Amino acid sequence: SNVIDKISVDHAIETPQQFMFLLSQFYSLVFLVWVFASGGFQGFSILAVGVGVLLFVLYYLYAVVLSDEDITSVIAIHQSEPLFVLILAALLLKEVPSSRELLGFLLVLLGIFWFTYSPKKSVAVALISTRSAVILAISAFVGASATILSDTVLVDISVFDIVGQSALGYGGAGLFALLIGHYRRAALDPGRLGMARKAGLIASTGVFDL
Repeated sequence: SNVIDKISVDHAIETPQQFMFLLSQFYSLVFLVWVFASGGFQGFSILAVGVGVLLFVLYYLYAVVLSDEDITSVIAIHQSEPLFVLILAALLLKEVPSSRELLGFLLVLLGIFWFTYSPKKSVAVALISTRSAVILAISAFVGASATILSDTVLVDISVFDIVGQSALGYGGAGLFALLIGHYRRAALDPGRLGMARKAGLIASTGVFDL
């Protein structure tokens, strides 16, 4: 999905606001599907909706730097979220990871390193501006917070319900942001390709995200 995002931003999407508007409204459709499939708002959780709002913030920060940086460098930092999950779980929930869970974190980090490593270059962070690295690190922290919140909500509702209800928060945040004039103008400008073709590209990355 990160690679499709980069292709979309480089060749179709003009602004981060447009990227986020289209992606958030993909999740509005996911929410409607959830309502239809679940038969209503049974087991509704405001915390699950909050997860979606956090995901909107996460991807907005990610979209801000996506067009300016090499995709492998972006992925290396953007996908560091499990590190923050490990830290937050220990600090907030007093959870000590099992050896199996630590192995999982290690495999994720090794996967990131394998995907982003180039023998011609040193560490990936050196290939990205400090501003972008900081923004992506913040986005990873926000994503980790959403993961911890999801873990808490899972005590009461199913994964399916979390996906559907967080989609309400995600899509709602995208609509609420249209109240901001600059965001609205940047988001709704059809640009050189038109919104329909852009929406198709963003829908594909939304499916992979799901």
